[in-house]
Amino acid sequence: MRITANQVTMARIFLLPVPVYLMIYGETVHWWIAFVMFVLLGMTDFVDGLMARREGPTKLGSLIDPVADKIFVAAIMLSMLAIELFPVWMISALLCREFLMTALRSSVAIRQEAIKTSRLAKLKTIIQMGGCGTIFLTIVLPEQALMYLCLALAFPFLLVFFIYVMKKQSPPFWALPVGAAFLLVFVVEFFFNKETTLMVQMIIILGMTWASAIDYVVGSYKLFRRTGIMFGDVMRMLWAIVYGLLIVPMVAYFPVIVLPVLVSMSLEFGIGGIDNIVVTEKHHFSLWPFLVSACVGIVFLSSMIMLIYSPESINPFYLALMLSMSSSIVCGAFFGRHFDLFKRI
Repeated sequence: MRITANQVTMARIFLLPVPVYLMIYGETVHWWIAFVMFVLLGMTDFVDGLMARREGPTKLGSLIDPVADKIFVAAIMLSMLAIELFPVWMISALLCREFLMTALRSSVAIRQEAIKTSRLAKLKTIIQMGGCGTIFLTIVLPEQALMYLCLALAFPFLLVFFIYVMKKQSPPFWALPVGAAFLLVFVVEFFFNKETTLMVQMIIILGMTWASAIDYVVGSYKLFRRTGIMFGDVMRMLWAIVYGLLIVPMVAYFPVIVLPVLVSMSLEFGIGGIDNIVVTEKHHFSLWPFLVSACVGIVFLSSMIMLIYSPESINPFYLALMLSMSSSIVCGAFFGRHFDLFKRI
């Protein structure tokens, strides 16, 4: 049986809970297994990209490939939050950006407008993936080993940059920033402790994540001022805030819910991805998926807040499981409603 690019992408999505579980509940040896799995799953993004170019694009592929990237980042970030590696606001700000951009793309598309994005959007994914890797290495490696490794990783990227400059050619957009990021980790680790090094890396990831969204956010704001805001825009913004900003802190309070919350967020990213394609192809601005998901998310938040003050009332895992079930029903119904669209090549 021939394996397709979409099957590789789906395998990446379905296998992500395994390294997440190992990171949260495992010891050092399990962390290394999780790290290797994350690296291998991250490499499949390159593999399915090559396969997709060879096979030809599909609507389903255009849906699940960008969604898989968002899920990958969410899996790593929620794991770090569950083990209390970073403050809640950092993880919330990072994931909120992903939901917000998904919502804004549909709002822009329904107006049949286009907002030009910068190269930072492509660089953002590279910095996120590489930054998650160096964060892990910062945790598990001795200081000297980490410094030498970051220096070794910085060298080839900086070498590529200088070779292109010496040839008076335009260097790859990623060469200098990635090389400089590795070099910065080396310098910070040399002068400061691990806690500072971890915080600097997360600040770089967060800064790049939001810097890549500035053009789109400003352009969307200008578009809203010119055309007005529709109720569908409001519901999408509320949906992005609930799942990207407000539900995330609950993982810090109750780490046991991280896996069902990850499943729920993955399906919500799927809803957003389906919406992007439906709006672009059919010019149909659906309201009900975001209304239902936002309402269920608010009920979940209210229940979790009550649990903080009365922890004996119900197991938070069951509440998170119901949240993921709701997301699966909405995502499945939304996909089924527009199934004809995703059969097209």
